[in-house]
Amino acid sequence: MKLNKIISVFLAISLLFSSALFTYAQETKTEVSVQNGVVGFKDEVITVPVNISGNEGIMGYKIGVEYDPGKLEIKSVSNGLSGGSNFNDSISNTTNGSFFVVWNSTENVNENGILFNIEFKVLSTQDEISEIKLFYSQPDTFDEAFKDVELVCHNGFAVLNSNAHSFSKSVVEPSCTEDGYTIYKCNECDLFYKTDSVSAKGHQFSNNAKTCSACGALNPNYKEPGNNPSGSGSSTQTDTKNKNTSADSKNPVADKKTTVKKLTRKKKAILVKWKKVSGITGYQLQYSTKKSFSKKTSKKINIKSAKKSKYTIKKLKRNKKYFVRIRTYKTVKGKKYYSKWSKAKPVTTK
Repeated sequence: MKLNKIISVFLAISLLFSSALFTYAQETKTEVSVQNGVVGFKDEVITVPVNISGNEGIMGYKIGVEYDPGKLEIKSVSNGLSGGSNFNDSISNTTNGSFFVVWNSTENVNENGILFNIEFKVLSTQDEISEIKLFYSQPDTFDEAFKDVELVCHNGFAVLNSNAHSFSKSVVEPSCTEDGYTIYKCNECDLFYKTDSVSAKGHQFSNNAKTCSACGALNPNYKEPGNNPSGSGSSTQTDTKNKNTSADSKNPVADKKTTVKKLTRKKKAILVKWKKVSGITGYQLQYSTKKSFSKKTSKKINIKSAKKSKYTIKKLKRNKKYFVRIRTYKTVKGKKYYSKWSKAKPVTTK
């Protein structure tokens, strides 16, 4: 009897420990960032490192770099990882201040530190900051199992024609209505650099709450419990654009969720492929430049056929990162019922 109790306690502790490790692994993010504050003067060649952290294994990547060709001239790019059998760049074709760096290996590389170095010649004669931006191609960034590796890209800056600046970093968290950001302010003057914008969280009006649980703002869609035609609570949500029911206890597509299978980057376009689902009317795509899918940055597209499994989103911005997700819908007696959204996937256009 005692032995059984000891075994039970041991198994419980082991399960708790393994769950904690799994949670930690899921929260780890692979981040790629420009090293801030490299100083250079007119006609000097400066080296700006691009660093990687949180790397749990990568076998290939395609990272884009944007800079101001009026302030900096690209000279060369060199590999920073010890592994890898192929390293290329497109700087020979650079005319508009944008190029790609492509690397791959035959197995996972788990190094952290310098991913690659960029050499720029300083053209500017002004005391100023020059921004260097990063983005990446999701389909060309993967591990040895050929699974997508998601990167969090952080832009950075070089300081031109002055070594008198010293910067302090501050992080402003997003509120319900205002975006968050990271800002670097010079301790000696008014020079500053703002980056890493984070979309506003939006108000939290769960369960027909009268006020936002985060900031206290009044809920414009609040309904007194006695006026709810369904009897109690708030089991029905409304798509304010289409005036159709999106989810309730009798939702005919509650178990008809689909997923984005693949995103293919095109020139100013994205080809979306998804898992086909039966017993529905169609699909609704949503794409946004923000992971939060805020109203100002998002657009929806209705696919009025359950038989379709792909669609090309056109008229997008070039070399821009977008997030894409999808859900199913079914029209019943004039009302449109929606499933839950799929997990959003990122992609950067050509």
